[in-house]
Formats: sequence, C-alpha cells, structure tokens
Amino acid sequence: MRELGLAPQQERIVRLLMQAKADKQIARELGLAQPTVRTYLGRIFERASVEDRMQLVHRVYAIALDAWWRDRGHPS
Repeated sequence: MRELGLAPQQERIVRLLMQAKADKQIARELGLAQPTVRTYLGRIFERASVEDRMQLVHRVYAIALDAWWRDRGHPS
C-alpha cells in the first residue's frame, strides 16, 4: 500500500476494509465516528483513483501482486 502513499490511519482503514468490515465495524475497531471513517474512505478513494470499495480492493490486490512478482526478479 506504500505505492498509494497512505497515512498510517488510512492504511489501517484499508486493511479492515480488505477484511470486508463495514464502516460501523471499522469505526468501532479504530475508535472513530462513522462519518470520520467515510471521510477517510473518500480521501483514500481519491488517492487510489477509484470510485468504490470493490475498485479499491482490486487496486490493492493488483499492487500486492505486482510487488510479489517484482520481489521474485520479474519486471513489472
């Protein structure tokens, strides 16, 4: 996720989102209000150039797969 340039709190939110957690669950786990989680998500979507959760999940998996591939000596 470093490729997206996310702040630590944004990374935590993405990790929970990747576990299929709802905004309410993310808010509870991080001690945030739901509107705050939604604000974070909006900024994360902008940073990742995506429009919704599913696109973000695909983008994060694509980044992880690319990093995995490069770590094994393959060009990206």
